[in-house]
Amino acid sequence: MAEEPTANRDIDRFLSGLELFSELDDGELRRLADEFRERRHAKDDVVFRHGDASVALYVVRSGTVALFRDEVGKPMQLLGRYGEGSFFGELDLFDGSPRQATARVGETARLLEIPRDKLLEFLNDHPNLALKMHMAAARRHTENVAAVLGIGPRDEVRIRVDRQVLMRGPDGGARQVILENLSKGGLSLRGAPAVWQPSATVRFTLELDGDVLDIHGRVAWRSGETLGMAFETKAPNLDDQIQRALRWLVHRDTARASSQSP
Repeated sequence: MAEEPTANRDIDRFLSGLELFSELDDGELRRLADEFRERRHAKDDVVFRHGDASVALYVVRSGTVALFRDEVGKPMQLLGRYGEGSFFGELDLFDGSPRQATARVGETARLLEIPRDKLLEFLNDHPNLALKMHMAAARRHTENVAAVLGIGPRDEVRIRVDRQVLMRGPDGGARQVILENLSKGGLSLRGAPAVWQPSATVRFTLELDGDVLDIHGRVAWRSGETLGMAFETKAPNLDDQIQRALRWLVHRDTARASSQSP
């Protein structure tokens, strides 16, 4: 991620073409533009994660960003994809609650970012814009609820796991990795070998709660230490093993939450 030099900015001109800011005059646009910073994000960069503090609003200047529900023990679900001229991150800004979704760059993107405190200060002086943003947030919330209720085919529903597991490669070498999410169609890992890059086909086993999952898949994407992969071929009982593992993980999270309740 890199911040663009201030001297090269024409942010106010870009903002003037967006419907959200169409009622602002030139002076107001310049004041608002001065609070934005432009940053470049590589493909698969995570802009923010579920549970992070809500610190900024983002406007997509180019590229795409996907927002998805990403909570431990619950299905992962795509909430929306946003391209040039779209904004996101507004849902949690007004009450300061933690992020309720994860934002990941789909294509190399240039994002305009304004800190929460600067935006709220500006909105305090521009009640009409504040109203438009509140209405946009309400529509976005409705769309997100509809997306969550419309969870797709079983193979596409991934469960957030975030558990350390033992991985063994074909040569018998073992390492501890973090299993971030798991479904009947694929998984993502943090801490896998650096040589596993997109399009590579890999085979390994994961040891989880007494089950040994025999994984054969293709690396679909990689971002730093984290990669996502889709299963290529499956052992005859892999689906059953995954279902048992998911039931165990979700049950354990539920039991832990109940034990911590007052």
